[in-house]
Amino acid sequence: MMSLGIYVNCMHTDKEEVLLLAADLLTTLHQSREDLLREYMLARGAERAKVLSRILEMDEQIEDEKQKRKEMAEWSGVEL
Repeated sequence: MMSLGIYVNCMHTDKEEVLLLAADLLTTLHQSREDLLREYMLARGAERAKVLSRILEMDEQIEDEKQKRKEMAEWSGVEL
């Protein structure tokens, strides 16, 4: 997952480019979550619980990334 430190390192280039990177990361996180949902449907027993835990972690990562993106948009003045 891209950290805020990477955002800061990229800020010297183009603010909109940083927001595009964040959007790409959100897309990747959503796709990974969808893959986990498919895996969850096929899993049984203890494996199913593990996959559910990973889905919940992915949800947290997605929400964190959305918040970072919102903060970056506010900082840069770019409309989402």
